[in-house]
Amino acid sequence: MTGDEFIAMVRPRPQLWKSLTDAIVTHVSLGNGYVVAIQERPDYAPLLSLNFEKHSDSGLYNGDAFFGGSRVSYVYIPLEITSRWMSEHEWRSQDKRRRNTLTAKFACEFWELLCARKYESGKKLSRPLTMRDASLLLAWADSTLPIELPLNRSSLVSHLGEQRANRLCSARAAEICSRDYYRALGRKVTDISVGQLYRGEDWREFDLMVGNQPVDVKNARKSFFNPETYIEHYIPKFKESRQVGDAVRICGVLSDYGNFEDICEGNIQCRVLGEISKPQLFALKSWMTNRFGSLLSLDGLWRDGYQPGWMFEYPREHYYLRDMVVLEAPKAVQHFLNLHEKVPRWLISLSPKFLISCGQSDSELDLLSDLHSLREGVGFSRPSLYLFAMGRILEDLSHNVPIENSSASIFKEYLFADVEGSYLAPLGLEDSQGYVHSLLERLANIYEHVAQSGKRFKSFRLIHPDILIGQDQEDEWCSLIAYCGGWRVSKKVKCGYTPLVFGINENCPQCKHLVCPKCGYCSSHCVLCEQRQISAARIKTDHDQE
Repeated sequence: MTGDEFIAMVRPRPQLWKSLTDAIVTHVSLGNGYVVAIQERPDYAPLLSLNFEKHSDSGLYNGDAFFGGSRVSYVYIPLEITSRWMSEHEWRSQDKRRRNTLTAKFACEFWELLCARKYESGKKLSRPLTMRDASLLLAWADSTLPIELPLNRSSLVSHLGEQRANRLCSARAAEICSRDYYRALGRKVTDISVGQLYRGEDWREFDLMVGNQPVDVKNARKSFFNPETYIEHYIPKFKESRQVGDAVRICGVLSDYGNFEDICEGNIQCRVLGEISKPQLFALKSWMTNRFGSLLSLDGLWRDGYQPGWMFEYPREHYYLRDMVVLEAPKAVQHFLNLHEKVPRWLISLSPKFLISCGQSDSELDLLSDLHSLREGVGFSRPSLYLFAMGRILEDLSHNVPIENSSASIFKEYLFADVEGSYLAPLGLEDSQGYVHSLLERLANIYEHVAQSGKRFKSFRLIHPDILIGQDQEDEWCSLIAYCGGWRVSKKVKCGYTPLVFGINENCPQCKHLVCPKCGYCSSHCVLCEQRQISAARIKTDHDQE
């Protein structure tokens, strides 16, 4: 990492200064060197003794001043996490209550390092749009302003219509958000979209060139009725027919709803969800098919016009130390074993060598073995953990495994730490919308309902990235997880209510689709749907009048 990045990471975590012993440093003018010693100072950054190739003697440097400028281009840290916490001798000198506090602190700090992010994706990223951006919106709309109208915000709204102008403006804000995100990661980024105004044809296929990698930005605006979710991407008309090659990566952005003025002024939040490529996802699909066979069909996994939030993952540069911390996980497990303390389950997930050393049950060992196979096969990521969790729990459900021994019951401990907010970071991977945790909750609810009802399922299909259906013993298919694809009769807007979950929401007796509790929609071809929606709208109107 760079010197600036190290300072940003270490200021809220001063204990990390100790990790610089023997670190290799590359300085713009001094060249390569290494940290010989660290002299700690109360309430101040430590003094560092460094030895550089161009100098025969070590020099003494103020830690903040040395690393705080852009002249330190790289820092290579030999991470030895366990050496920074208590030894077995220190631990045994404490009373039981103090021991519990210290071991909990050790686990918490290790988790914090695992999750440390180089970039805060939830930060407000939108910025004011320029006149060049306004010209681009007109080009996207394949339109020009009448000669008597000046190019400004009010003329855009009057010419394009408020709704269309908002959507186009939001899509451009998402591109700018993605561009700034990649630059914050230290990548060279070229804004290809603006080429539509000048020359070249690359803008027809992708939006950004990140290094040598073409990136297409997909913007989704939060559901009007469900502000933490989205059910579709907005794609400008000219993009709908383009054939994006498999080499193009897709960057997902989730944008707040806002009026045209707010979007233009940069007063909305745009959250980068991560990136995905079609070859990556199909490699994961292949692994899942080999593992779960005909039990779970993933034929509806990919849709060119829509990728759900769980499908994206952040690039490696998004995290400060993740790769090095994962390498330290076995040492951390051994540290707990040396202290005769219970090893956190999520830590075992990162340490294959301790598969049978930590007192797990047979069902836990089976889950861990499978989890380590996933890591070896396609690696841990938000989409791989999401689909793996789905496959494991549905497999247990089809085999009628008692819920207390099922993956639905035990899997959370192997993904999340016992700290506040950990459900937003399965195994330390940022999941800002909690997609993996939410899936586990939904599948656990399904598992409980099936167990209580005595119903049995023998196979499952993901017919859409967000729609899961199951086939029972009578060969009848019904929806297990879905979202509302209907329109609200009273307001003529898409409902988008989500999630709809088997056992929590009603299944329509006619079409077996889940029924939306807000608008009454089940499926477009169902004879019961229209009357149910009319009744739901009438009830809503009566309630509003009261």
